[in-house]
Amino acid sequence: MDNRDNADDSLQTFRVLSIAWLLGMAGFMGYHTFSYLRMRNRLRRPDGGVRQVEPGICEIDGGHLSFVMGLVHPVIYLSSGLDPESRKVVLCHERVHLQRRDYLFKPAALLICCVHWFNPLVWLAFYLMNMDCEMSCDEKVVKLLGEESKKIYSYTLLEEASGGEWKRYRGGSICALLSFGEDHVKNRIRHVLDYRKPPFWVMIGAAAVIAVLVVCLCSNPGSGTDAADVANADSGAETEADAARATDGQMQPRKLQQGSLRRMKWIMRLPKRNG
Repeated sequence: MDNRDNADDSLQTFRVLSIAWLLGMAGFMGYHTFSYLRMRNRLRRPDGGVRQVEPGICEIDGGHLSFVMGLVHPVIYLSSGLDPESRKVVLCHERVHLQRRDYLFKPAALLICCVHWFNPLVWLAFYLMNMDCEMSCDEKVVKLLGEESKKIYSYTLLEEASGGEWKRYRGGSICALLSFGEDHVKNRIRHVLDYRKPPFWVMIGAAAVIAVLVVCLCSNPGSGTDAADVANADSGAETEADAARATDGQMQPRKLQQGSLRRMKWIMRLPKRNG
């Protein structure tokens, strides 16, 4: 009875935890889905102040806001209040996101967070991934536009972080993951200003270290020992077989002698025939 009661308690606990996990996952997914649809509807409203200026590029009136939206056919949305220099750096940043397919990878990572909503390490990894992704795009833009773009780039980052009236729409939505000035603005500005292209010898050294690590991690250090063990096992088996054959060879004459003695005793016990 005790074992059955313990099994019933464990099953009941599992059911409660499963229901809690499903409710949490549904809650997170529902929230982000609602935020995304709300932002999309806001952009599609006739009075939304959104107009297409180029294929795949639209401008938004009211507030500073630039981001990428769309999974199948992504579109770049830029703030109409950007000056030509700021528009150039923002557009370059968003195009880097498109080239790297971040509009697919970031929502996929967010979906993983919704499934593992109870794990703080998953959210920490997601936070660090977003930070590295944005800083990597910032570095790419500085490489493409040159060192002289650092000042205007930093100023534009700070200006775009305000968001204006649109901030309440993009906040919490998937679009916020691909917004130009949404996350880690202070760290990104510091990183852009301090960024220097690494020397060529540093890149060669890093590639060599990575190659050595890959070789070491992919190799099997126990392969030689395993081969030696197999060889020793084979030689041991051969030795045992030889010993068994030698023992059989020694025992075979003994068996023959014993058989001859038994036959002789049997013959001697036979009654003698009268001549």
